[in-house]
Amino acid sequence: MRGHASKQGPMFLMINVEDKVPQDHPLRAVKRRCDVILADMRRDFQAAYSRMGRPSIPPEQLLKALLLQALYSIRSEIQLMQAIDFNLLYRWFLDLPGDEPVWTPEVFSMNRQRFAEHHLIEKFFDRIVAEAITEQLVSQDHFTVDGTLIRSWASHKSLVPKDGPPPPEDGDPGNPSVNWHGQKRSNATHVSATDPEARLARKGDGQPAHLCHSGHVLMENRHGLCLAVAVDAADGKAERRAAKAMLNHVRRRHRVRPRTLGADAPEFMYARGDTVDLQLGTAPAADKKRGEPVKGDLRLSIGNFQGQPTAVVYRKVADEKHPKMFSSGVIKEYVMDSVVVLDAAKIEVKVDAQAKRYVVEAAIPLAALGLKITDGLALRGDFGATHGKKAGNDTMLRTHWNNQATGLVNDEVFELRMEPANWGEIVFQ
Repeated sequence: MRGHASKQGPMFLMINVEDKVPQDHPLRAVKRRCDVILADMRRDFQAAYSRMGRPSIPPEQLLKALLLQALYSIRSEIQLMQAIDFNLLYRWFLDLPGDEPVWTPEVFSMNRQRFAEHHLIEKFFDRIVAEAITEQLVSQDHFTVDGTLIRSWASHKSLVPKDGPPPPEDGDPGNPSVNWHGQKRSNATHVSATDPEARLARKGDGQPAHLCHSGHVLMENRHGLCLAVAVDAADGKAERRAAKAMLNHVRRRHRVRPRTLGADAPEFMYARGDTVDLQLGTAPAADKKRGEPVKGDLRLSIGNFQGQPTAVVYRKVADEKHPKMFSSGVIKEYVMDSVVVLDAAKIEVKVDAQAKRYVVEAAIPLAALGLKITDGLALRGDFGATHGKKAGNDTMLRTHWNNQATGLVNDEVFELRMEPANWGEIVFQ
């Protein structure tokens, strides 16, 4: 016999929420660990709040609410408050009584600056990482750092010229129609009025440019644990800065020293294709028939790294050490004494769509190359280009002026090695 649903009237119930949460629910282990860590942070919380005035929302609850938002991919703080209001599991996790009203979303906005100034979220995260290290869930063998673009909430309409009048509008203050016709927008000439720290950036060639920030993460490979995160300006150099900062942080804070680090690094542009290549011996007195690079020999590679023109200088032998090890299936360890990204280089790429070609114009400081140019100076060297596949992840051809044997691209170390014996003579006038 089919049962019939009866309309439920108002009820008053007394239940123990603790009994309603299954003993094997994942949030139980998360809550136990969080409660212990947050109890140890009481001095940090006391330093962040005044001893006078009305009691605030407990910062422990705010931090756990943000953790719920991350764990359950809740899109906004408004939706987070709505979910906490009716979800008894969330109330149990936050130690929020069932008859107590939830907070307004503005609570997070009002406390965000306080949390940032006192590094409360960072300290909470670091204590979790410290527990993972104590429980031997972190190795010191292999680590990976990677980054991505984070879209800003600022729109293109918020861009205004750094110098000069703003573009004409239609008079609608809420959602104006801005006329950009005939104007070129770039980070050098424009800035967002609503998010000045955002930068125009794109993920690759042919992709649209948006106002973005860059987010970065340092991962331990064996257990897949995240040890550090960072957010920086999307200026094309942030991943290098963030990688160094995160590595320094885990070394100082956790005494973790990775043996190897994998990253999308500009040092590997030569193996990804579509680069301009210059190999040069800057020491005129060096043996012209030498088979291996000597002090003064360098390779300059100019290409596209994360949507930004980038220049990298490689030296096999150098006094100032910035070493980098490369490996392949044939050669396991090949060390360059110095691999340096030239931040001072000025590079412009002009695309000729009709001719299906591009022109690279670069201004490289001579001091960075160790060059002192005089009229008639003759040096040994070679120059050319690498040609990549459409995916932008592999070189399929190399063409050089003097060394005709450089078409082989089957090994990353052999592609990187310089061959001074096959260089020609370059005369500066």
